Amino acid sequence: MESMSSPMGQGGRLRALRARAAMEVGQHEFAEMLLSEDLVVSDLREGERILGETWWELQARKEARALRCAVTDEIRARVRDVAPPPHLDFRQAD
Repeated sequence: MESMSSPMGQGGRLRALRARAAMEVGQHEFAEMLLSEDLVVSDLREGERILGETWWELQARKEARALRCAVTDEIRARVRDVAPPPHLDFRQAD
């Protein structure tokens, strides 16, 4: 794995994808660190949902782990009631 201090490791989109991959293999703390406030995806377009979707899924997995159960649609729906942090929320206004 490349170091996060390398130029390749500092790209925002790559960092967002690494957060998603870390979450998928259960490295939730590492995924949260990658999604921290200094994350900037310079080529992110309005309405693109990679950051928010990753954050919501991470919250669902953390809640399921705390409840010692599998992630369910109910848990996913419950965490979607909470907006992602502003630096991760690029949803278009309705």
